Amino acid sequence: MGRNRTLVAVSVDDDSRGARLPQSSGPDRYGKSSPFRPARQEPLLTRVIPVAGELPGYRFPGARRDLVAGVTVAALAVPAAMAYAELAGLSPVNGLYALLLPSVAYVLLGSSRQLIIGPEGSVSTLIAAAILPLAAPASGDAAALAAMLALLAALLVVAAAIAISWALDLQAHGVAVVGAIPSGLPGFTVPKASWADIGHLAPAALGIFFVSFADEILTARSFAG
Repeated sequence: MGRNRTLVAVSVDDDSRGARLPQSSGPDRYGKSSPFRPARQEPLLTRVIPVAGELPGYRFPGARRDLVAGVTVAALAVPAAMAYAELAGLSPVNGLYALLLPSVAYVLLGSSRQLIIGPEGSVSTLIAAAILPLAAPASGDAAALAAMLALLAALLVVAAAIAISWALDLQAHGVAVVGAIPSGLPGFTVPKASWADIGHLAPAALGIFFVSFADEILTARSFAG
């Protein structure tokens, strides 16, 4: 208290204009341009097969570590997947396919580094509860019902999303939608099941979706963090 204070005026020449803060923070600050820079468009090959963007920068020393990690994970995942299949009332071979085929597909088509692929214990228990009252364990009918059940942990969600999007006209409110989808299916065999069986499987499919989503998203977020 009682001390003299001196105000110092600092002049800024033209050469330091780049360090000045913008004078306007309102809507005119950006003029006619958008304040958001659009995302860089990836090449078509990278968009279709994301792993193609990683291969040019891949180095051999990393391959050795990846091989050791892959063998270690396989040593645990393969027997676990076969056991989960038996827990679900299916043949162990079904569990092996459920682990290997999605993993190979995701190597080519997936983009997340934290996504978990393969059977899971709590989901297998729900599958068993849904299909064993309808078919004998490890039978062909059980495998067909389990496949239909897997198609329903996706179809129900997609159908509900389409209905909500149509009813609320989300596209008119700025929500991005997929748009027109080409008709036709690839040459895979669709599992056959009666409408009565599908009616029994539908509630279980919804429950399996929520359980699997909760399991995987928590683990993925912990790895991402």
